[in-house]
Amino acid sequence: MIAAFVSGVVLVGVADALNPQWNWVEEMASHFVNGTAGWLIPTALVLFGAASATVTAVVLGSPGRSATGVWLMAGWSLGLLVAAVFPADPPGQWDRPPSTAGLVHGIAGMLAFVLLPSAAVLVTRRVRVRSRALVLAAAASVVATALYLVTWVDVLDGPTLTFGGFEKVTGLTERLLLWADLIWLSTVCVVLRRPAGRM
Repeated sequence: MIAAFVSGVVLVGVADALNPQWNWVEEMASHFVNGTAGWLIPTALVLFGAASATVTAVVLGSPGRSATGVWLMAGWSLGLLVAAVFPADPPGQWDRPPSTAGLVHGIAGMLAFVLLPSAAVLVTRRVRVRSRALVLAAAASVVATALYLVTWVDVLDGPTLTFGGFEKVTGLTERLLLWADLIWLSTVCVVLRRPAGRM
């Protein structure tokens, strides 16, 4: 599972490198499906979604689990898989109506991004073993999500949050959000697979 997460992150990084016409700090990863080697992005999303579903199954099989947390994790996994099937629209079209595929992708992705930090909080609270790493990972997921939502809303109103000369930083905050979520998923999987790591 962790290998799948790492592989997906690598694929996103390769897509970033192969498309210098778009800056990954400004543009969200999903938009790179419209560039060179665009297949890397849906492949990464499938890896993330499938591995997340496996982690969800691990949580589901743990005693004392958070039922709501499991459902939220399942929603995250499904959202990623739906987003993989329906590609995002090209960058720079915030002021235009989205295509059907782009709309489905956006809704699925946003729901996934909102669901996982909620799941992280609920599941982490039910872990009986003391794990500072898991608590910190859950907190990072919540903070990263809040930061991403702020920059995302900023873009909808016209970019005003600039950094280091970049017009917007939505791509950066989206990647930070993704990394934080994947770190929490990896951490909860490791914790639950320890003999003392019971939910």
